[in-house]
Amino acid sequence: MPNPRGYNARFIVVNHPFTVTESRTWMCLICGWIYDEAAGDPEHGIPPGTAWAAVPMNWTCPECGARKEDFEMVQI
Repeated sequence: MPNPRGYNARFIVVNHPFTVTESRTWMCLICGWIYDEAAGDPEHGIPPGTAWAAVPMNWTCPECGARKEDFEMVQI
């Protein structure tokens, strides 16, 4: 059955801004805890594969309670 918009869905690729295409890591500048986008933080409601941009602003570091703005992207 054709797509109602007339597109062949097999050839449509959409990169959502909150989808992890290449896993990045973010480090807490206060305590050094690492947030890995591939792993997420399931114990605190952030599922694996969650991009940093999709982590809520009120999320805090599970180790020291630092705010999201206290994290910096790092390459591991």
